Amino acid sequence: MEVFENLVIERDRQIGIVTIRQSADTNVLDSSLTAELSSAFRSLNQDPEVRAVILTAEGHSFLAGADLKEITGLSVSQAYGFAEKAKALQDLIIHSGKPYIAVVNGHCLGSGLELILTCDFRISGPDAVYGMPEINLGLIPGGGAITRLQMMVGRAHAAELIFTGKLVRPEEARSIGLVGSVSDRPMEDALLLARSFINKSSLALSVVKQLFNRKESEEGALINQEMRAFSMMFDYPDSLEGIGAFLEQRAPVFKERREIST
Repeated sequence: MEVFENLVIERDRQIGIVTIRQSADTNVLDSSLTAELSSAFRSLNQDPEVRAVILTAEGHSFLAGADLKEITGLSVSQAYGFAEKAKALQDLIIHSGKPYIAVVNGHCLGSGLELILTCDFRISGPDAVYGMPEINLGLIPGGGAITRLQMMVGRAHAAELIFTGKLVRPEEARSIGLVGSVSDRPMEDALLLARSFINKSSLALSVVKQLFNRKESEEGALINQEMRAFSMMFDYPDSLEGIGAFLEQRAPVFKERREIST
């Protein structure tokens, strides 16, 4: 197995465990981590001995979104390229024949939340926080959240999360269907769940997963539309003001209103 800078890859019998290392600051899904996660998922997907994959993180933050310093000032084409890489990472989970289990503690926001939406199971620790705060930055979600959240939690809850940037705690996340369960021992529960797959037919699991993800193919055009709309936001000053205000720890001042054709 390849050695990673930002990840720890372990095995528990036939279960692959991918742990995002705690960063000096807050865990963010930057280009380096995206590349390493892509490589790790690709390797685990191709390993016939691995029957299930658990994704988790060290520290107080699971993934607090994209690296804002990395995306500020992107051109439209660069922003679309950023969204394409995020989608390629998600596709490694969606199109894998193996069950993926997300174990979340701490902040799971923006692109971090979009990533776990593609997992088959989501187990929350008691200290997790979930949200899509892009609206506060003069941006919109660009990794499928608008489409997937409506499918998963319904239009009303999805609208509240995305239009307001509201943050939700684990019990509310469970009640609306954003996570499957809340546990004081989320990793232990994830291992029990993953071990239950070891003696099952890998073919049957793969087919079941394909059938569960049929809507992904049907909704693919909508997700591509999200990616285009997300990238277009970088052609307007709101994104620079919103990201800059966040990095400078001040309130943003959005001065102009324009329509963007999606």
